[in-house]
Amino acid sequence: MAKAKDYKSAVDRLKEILPADRALTKQETLVEYSTDMSEADASMPHVVVFPETTEEVVEIIKIANDEKCPVVPSVARTNLGGLTVPTSGGIMLDLTKMNKILKVNTDEMYMVIEPGVTFQDVKDYLEKNHPRSEEHTSELQSHSFISYAVFCLKKKKKQKYEANTQHKHKATHIIIHSR
Repeated sequence: MAKAKDYKSAVDRLKEILPADRALTKQETLVEYSTDMSEADASMPHVVVFPETTEEVVEIIKIANDEKCPVVPSVARTNLGGLTVPTSGGIMLDLTKMNKILKVNTDEMYMVIEPGVTFQDVKDYLEKNHPRSEEHTSELQSHSFISYAVFCLKKKKKQKYEANTQHKHKATHIIIHSR
């Protein structure tokens, strides 16, 4: 097997654009990111980066492209197929810090989220902003989390429809913007 390429120039450039705590090269961090949940052989990245914005992701990818350095994106690191093992080294792009719910459209029943948003984040958001009544709790206990999310958005849509047709309340959209 050929020796992995040295991506020192890419690592140095990444350390120039990201704070020290978001461009990591410590051995223990590289080892932690050398595997996923699969049985694939471990292979260490040269650097693990934690972007917080789309603009930072763009800059990281530009550097990777300039330096011909591979990039492996990662969020939960629960992949079972070895797809998040950096087999050629390079940049491990951990997207967990990109964890905002950007938009919720209750009329069309969709959310725009960043890649680091977890099921728990969505569940917490829905419980806070679209609480379910006690009468629906037992009905939903046997349904999956996704069913719960769809239920909350459908319920909100129904409430808006009823409010508009009865002229009691003004319907509103829920839009959450990133910083």
